[in-house]
Amino acid sequence: MVKENLNSINLLKEALEVVHSEIFDIQKENEDLKSKNEANLKRISELDDRLNNQDRYCRRWNLRLEGLTECAEDNVKARVMEICKEVVVEEDCNFVATRDLTWKGAKGNDFLKKNKMYFKEDLTIKDRAAQNLLWPSIDKARKEGKRAFFVGIKAIVDGKEIKS
Repeated sequence: MVKENLNSINLLKEALEVVHSEIFDIQKENEDLKSKNEANLKRISELDDRLNNQDRYCRRWNLRLEGLTECAEDNVKARVMEICKEVVVEEDCNFVATRDLTWKGAKGNDFLKKNKMYFKEDLTIKDRAAQNLLWPSIDKARKEGKRAFFVGIKAIVDGKEIKS
């Protein structure tokens, strides 16, 4: 009976060693997968930033016109051109100059105010989210009488960049 018990113990010991070895192998594989996952997450973040930068680059000369109501039968492009003519008075401009003149002319423009319209930068989704996080700080500063505005995704209050 003692020999049988000793034999059973030895079999259990061997089985336990096999299980321990398998667990060790699984733990090693798990660590390798964790490392690869971290590297992949870092790479995804870098690619996401690069994609956002490319999107920002493509949008840098765009402006968005807010407040324009659209109808199915409207020629929106023609309506926007007419609105831009009300804002920009200079002729024969290249695309970049027209964008800048529109941006400057829109500030305080009576036509836009009367029609409850305004131009804003064409931001990426990520940049818009960043601005939305900083908006409460800008709003608070303005209510306190401070000069506060955005330059792209940077929030400026009294000449200093603020962080969220």
